[in-house]
Amino acid sequence: MRGKDRMMNRKIWIAGCMAATLLFTNAAAVSARNTNAETQWASADTGIRVKPGQEAVVKGIWPGTVQVTYSTNVSQLIEALQAADSSAQTYEVYKEKGGERFTVGSTVLMTTNVLKVTAANGTSTAEYAITVNPVGDSFVLTPVATTSGSETLLGKAVNATNNTGMSGYYGESDSHDNDANGATMWLTMDNPGNRNWIQVDFGEVYPLGKMLVWNYNQPGAADKGIKNAQVLYSADGSQWSVLGGKGVTQQFAKASGSESQRADATLDFGGLAARYVKIIPNAAFGNGNWGGAAFGLSQLRFYRYASHVTASGQNVTVLDVAAGSVNSAATPAINTVNNYGMSGASSISDTHSNKFGEMWLTAPNPGANNWIQFDLGGTYPLSAMHVWNYNAKDGKYGIKNASVQYSTDGRTWKTLGSYQFEKASGKAAQGPTDLVGGGAVEFGAAAARYVKIVPNAAAGDGNWGSEALFGLSQVRFYSAPGTIVEPARDWTSLVTRTSGWTGSDGIFTIAYNGYDAPGNADQTKTLFLFSDTFVGSVNPVSKYRNTADFTNNTLGVLTGGKPDPANMQFIWGTNENGQTSSGLFVPQTPKASPDGWYWLQDGLYLNDNIYISGMNVAPDPTQPPGWQFKVVGVTMIKVPLRNGQLDLADHSQVDTSLLYHTEFQWGTKPDGSPNILSQENQFGAGFMANTAEAGAPAPDGYIYIYGYQTVFGVRGLLVARVLPEDFEDESKWKFYGNSGWTSDISQAKIISDGSVDVSPELSVTPIIGGPNDGKYRLVYSTGLFSADHGLVKESISDTPFGPFGPATTLYYAPEDKSSASETYIYNAKAHPNISKPGELLITYNVNSTQDGGNVHYNNGEMYHPRFLNMRQIYTGKDTGIGVKAGKDRVITQIADGEIHVAYGTTVDGAIAAIRSADGSAQTYEAYAATGGSKLTDGTAVLAAGNVLTVTSADGTATASYTIQVNADLSDHTGIGVTAGAGVTGFDSGMIHVDAGTTVAAVTAAVYSSDGSAQTYEVYASSGGTLLTGTTPVEDGNVLKVTAEDRRTSREYVIAVNGGFIEGVTATAGSEESAFGMTASQVMNGSGMSGPSGKNNTHNNNYAAVWRTTDDADDSNNWIQFDLGGTYSLGEMLVWNYNEDDGTGWLKNGSGIQYAAVEYSVDGTSWTTLGGAGYRYRFAEAPNGTSALHATNLVGGEVVDFGGVNARYVRITPNSATDSNPGNYGGVFEGAFGIKSTFGLSEVRFYKQATP
Repeated sequence: MRGKDRMMNRKIWIAGCMAATLLFTNAAAVSARNTNAETQWASADTGIRVKPGQEAVVKGIWPGTVQVTYSTNVSQLIEALQAADSSAQTYEVYKEKGGERFTVGSTVLMTTNVLKVTAANGTSTAEYAITVNPVGDSFVLTPVATTSGSETLLGKAVNATNNTGMSGYYGESDSHDNDANGATMWLTMDNPGNRNWIQVDFGEVYPLGKMLVWNYNQPGAADKGIKNAQVLYSADGSQWSVLGGKGVTQQFAKASGSESQRADATLDFGGLAARYVKIIPNAAFGNGNWGGAAFGLSQLRFYRYASHVTASGQNVTVLDVAAGSVNSAATPAINTVNNYGMSGASSISDTHSNKFGEMWLTAPNPGANNWIQFDLGGTYPLSAMHVWNYNAKDGKYGIKNASVQYSTDGRTWKTLGSYQFEKASGKAAQGPTDLVGGGAVEFGAAAARYVKIVPNAAAGDGNWGSEALFGLSQVRFYSAPGTIVEPARDWTSLVTRTSGWTGSDGIFTIAYNGYDAPGNADQTKTLFLFSDTFVGSVNPVSKYRNTADFTNNTLGVLTGGKPDPANMQFIWGTNENGQTSSGLFVPQTPKASPDGWYWLQDGLYLNDNIYISGMNVAPDPTQPPGWQFKVVGVTMIKVPLRNGQLDLADHSQVDTSLLYHTEFQWGTKPDGSPNILSQENQFGAGFMANTAEAGAPAPDGYIYIYGYQTVFGVRGLLVARVLPEDFEDESKWKFYGNSGWTSDISQAKIISDGSVDVSPELSVTPIIGGPNDGKYRLVYSTGLFSADHGLVKESISDTPFGPFGPATTLYYAPEDKSSASETYIYNAKAHPNISKPGELLITYNVNSTQDGGNVHYNNGEMYHPRFLNMRQIYTGKDTGIGVKAGKDRVITQIADGEIHVAYGTTVDGAIAAIRSADGSAQTYEAYAATGGSKLTDGTAVLAAGNVLTVTSADGTATASYTIQVNADLSDHTGIGVTAGAGVTGFDSGMIHVDAGTTVAAVTAAVYSSDGSAQTYEVYASSGGTLLTGTTPVEDGNVLKVTAEDRRTSREYVIAVNGGFIEGVTATAGSEESAFGMTASQVMNGSGMSGPSGKNNTHNNNYAAVWRTTDDADDSNNWIQFDLGGTYSLGEMLVWNYNEDDGTGWLKNGSGIQYAAVEYSVDGTSWTTLGGAGYRYRFAEAPNGTSALHATNLVGGEVVDFGGVNARYVRITPNSATDSNPGNYGGVFEGAFGIKSTFGLSEVRFYKQATP
């Protein structure tokens, strides 16, 4: 079943949580004896290792520590282990050291759990502390061991790295508590002497980035915090280096003792390779600490080194790496990206050592496991990959011939090419070896998250030696111009809390000032809308929910534009006893169920009110377990904003008609009863205010409301719109349908490509800058049950109302479908109002279908939104400029080397209104004239003849624009029309012309009704191709009128007199009426971009075409047209069958190929056009297009009746099995077996032109 993926939550929290106690009570004991041991003897060994193929479950094993993937359960851990000596050990898992043993295999593991290993001899035992990796993102480094020279009974060293006392899990802005006893901190004994140190072990050598320090924060004892100390790092625990150089000490600020202490110090290792870090305070009291005889810290957090890519050619750091084979623990795959053995952290000119243990090497004869894969942690446009080949043993194990592949999701791979890599010299300082003959592996700006190198299998072919071992020293990647999509971890940490509001889904954002474009969040508050939410507390170490109230909707209010937890207030509903209620908003409308709830969709600010679209949900016990609910309506919730505060007590709720449901029969069930399916149109999934007040770059004054049509569990995008002043008047809402905007929600048509299956929450936003500047971006995520699950995608349109083109993958979410947990992601959307200029924040939600193991309670860190940031990287050489969103009253036009500004515009005002055309960081300066003096006073008013100079981001190119000053400009778009030259009249917003009238004639005949200086352009359709000069206009073309102010515009439809025959009806011998695929669809304009034009296009929506059924009768495959009167017929234009994107089981092969075309005056006596037995061959529609032009005949010809008189026309295709088949191979497997089907999208008839 596909459907509303986010609603799986109901299954988890209602069914799963209620069952948890019963499972623990009734289940059998869980332990396991290794019965797969290669050799059985009474071994005393308690060492363990990971079974081959189970590396995704157990991430690492160190003395006394086992590290597992998030949401791993007891059974999965036990199944993933085996004895180091292959003996028959027994494994048990305990809640904590000395605690109760787990008796349910599906119990999800937590940090603080303990694995007990009993040796084969039955007497020897060992315990391993279990640590759980963060959910999805491995940017934060989790130590496998923390030790110190001295510690108190309460102030254990591990407290400094295990997250105890922290407000969140990995954020740099998280705070630490001020436990009265210091039990959440590390503290030495008094006078520790040479035992005054603390050390962390990461288990492997990593490239270290930042280290954040929260100093000792016990109230009244903060002077015990470390003051001056040396920070040492080491790759092997033996040879140590001092951060900053020999003798350098770091000074840590004193903590305040407050209950929410921020980090007191940040150190940056800058990519240095280390496994161990040690802090050694100076010995003297008041020098090594801030006073007293003991030394302490609250928390240390370490992050991987990551470069911030801002331009082309910069290093893109690798987040993670995996290999199919590793020779030993001394040669792991991570050595290829951790800077171990490198002379620097990011440069192409860095050199590598020739030490064996600082490289990656496979085991002998790795076979199919001979590969290495790099995860960049986000989607990046790549220019090149530089390789430092294996540099030990004279380089003979270095890779020689190999293929390089790349992928955005790790599932679908593209082969970049096959390459021969140069052999390394074996010298102590080896530079990049790259390819034989020189040069790096060039990616050509390909977008990738994953890159894989696969050497050829044979020794001497896949490597440079005679033994089948393969290795590399270092691999580095570099950026190209293009789009980056990467985690925005600072924003994610805003919604990772350990107390109060502790996790939710949903997440929409609304600016209190109504401004919905990037760059203005600092000027306002932002409202966050959340749906199903946990309220209570989470143990920051184990991540277990100590208390967990559950409520259906909550809010957050962020002050300012920075993701600072201190500026975020969460709001949830409570009852009269102060206990968490079922929701902040509880349904109270006539359509509401007594025990129903709201899930919050999108909303907007309007006239000092916040409007929220609430999905009104009710229980439905007739549905399968876990899905026992139904959406009964969409409610508009209105919350007043008074003096900048939400007046929640005075909110109102109004039922709407934004949910339309119908049912139809689709065949029969095995028992012969009707198989009833449903179609549903639902709105509120996304709002876009395309107004100047909202900061829209090309405002048309409308508020657009997006939704989706669901059939077969697949969702296609829908849109409605309304003027702001009519927002509360539902009768004024218009839905975009086959014939334009309509008041009938049932006629709303899908405006997205057939490859787009939108999520129930989504966004559509204007694009500012970059290659799609001026267009609109749909952001959504793929479904839990889809083949391409786990992806955040985009689709682009020229207009807010589509068509939105084929989907493109933006980002693969690492939380998706872990082998150790059925986690999934859903409901991605963009948040322009909290984004920076030139960037776009995107969120997605994370959940799990795993309910038996109580995953939501045992892993409180899993369930919360994740943020991404999308931005462009540019060449830096561009000097083109544009106008910033909302600034088109300041700068009214940029064209032909001139900038037109409003009267009174200052130097600073003009510069603040300009942006680079490609989004790069240009520099702007104003001068009195060309070659004149610079205008240094920003408040100086610009005058005609002043000059603005633009310097490109890289400083290599400049351009000059002359200033022109405008008086107050008209926003009038009303027109009049002078008849003549083929233009015959103007009424009801429509321009009437004769056939053959040119574009030039139309624009010459139009004038402004108020005398202002308007601009006129003719387009093939709304948002379509610009037409010029002597091009004849066609029915359905559009005249765009742009007002004198250059920002206000209006469109007028062009109607061609005569020619097109209106009112034609159609019947067919067979039609698939269950899906609305009737003969009438071919004549009613459904799916067409215009009402009658020959250049109009048709979409690929199945509900806008005619197709025959799957019955057993082949004699009824015909379609007949009644023109409504006898005409002298000219051309018949055909748009062949165009359903789906060509990847499903219904294909464009149903389109008609060879067919007879007949005509008749009376419908009884028929004449075959072309002569008896003649068959026309119609062209096939290309699969996947959402804007199909008339396909007509193979070769491009049109069916031309040549002036014959007729009222009726009939098209009869040949049999599909004929040597000249009647279709292009389209079949359908239904109740009557496999049967050929035939169809058309649109047919139009035109009168014979009069000479």
